[in-house]
Formats: sequence, C-alpha cells, structure tokens
Amino acid sequence: MNFLENNQNEWDSRCVEKNMLGTESKWLKEKRIRDIEENPLWYRKWTEDEIKQAENLFKGGKSYLEIAEEINRSEWAVANLLRNMGYSYMLPQFWKGKELKYLRENYENMTYSEMAEELGRIMKAIGAKAE
Repeated sequence: MNFLENNQNEWDSRCVEKNMLGTESKWLKEKRIRDIEENPLWYRKWTEDEIKQAENLFKGGKSYLEIAEEINRSEWAVANLLRNMGYSYMLPQFWKGKELKYLRENYENMTYSEMAEELGRIMKAIGAKAE
C-alpha cells in the first residue's frame, strides 16, 4: 500500500476492484475520484451506432488505433469490443512475395514503423512477420 500511495501516477485505480486491497484509505478514495474525472470515457457505454461504425471501419481494413481515433475511444476499448464480437486482430490481408522480400532485405536496417509505412501495414503485422 505504501508503494501505491507513493507512486500514484504510475497506476490506474479503475483497474483495481473496490476493497480488493482491504479497507480503502482516504488517499485511495481520492485517487479513484481523480482517475474517473480525468478519463470519463472509461465508463461510457457503447452506442449501437458506435458499434456499427467500429465494425465497418475494421472490415474496411482500419487498425484498432485508427478506429479509436475516429470514434473517440481508446485503442484498448476498440480492441476489446471487436474481440468480444468475435473478430480477430488479423486482417484478411495476405503477404505478397515482394513484401516478404522487402521485409527480409530491410528488417535489420529499418524500424518496424518505417517498414509499416512503406508497406502500408501496421507495426504489429510487421513485427509478427519479422519474428
């Protein structure tokens, strides 16, 4: 508890169930209020329109981050929603021979970000294929 109290900016109290750590002290109750006020979107329910929009953007090839930016949600929230709907992160975009060759030739000299931009893919896909 001392560590948590002394490092309040390093963790989010919304991720810890109430009274999980025992009777909550005044500083922890105040932190819970602060964490909720600083990110009120955390508790906002998804509307049917938002769900449809997220699904359509995903089917259109957008990444979780791109969807999140467009509908004003966190990347984690979008990922969680789509996974719960049965969608996988893997998009139906197969690797072409020239892309694999480019990856083999450049993975030691370029960052994943640079290669992702060049190939029009997300960094996660570049990293997974490079592994």
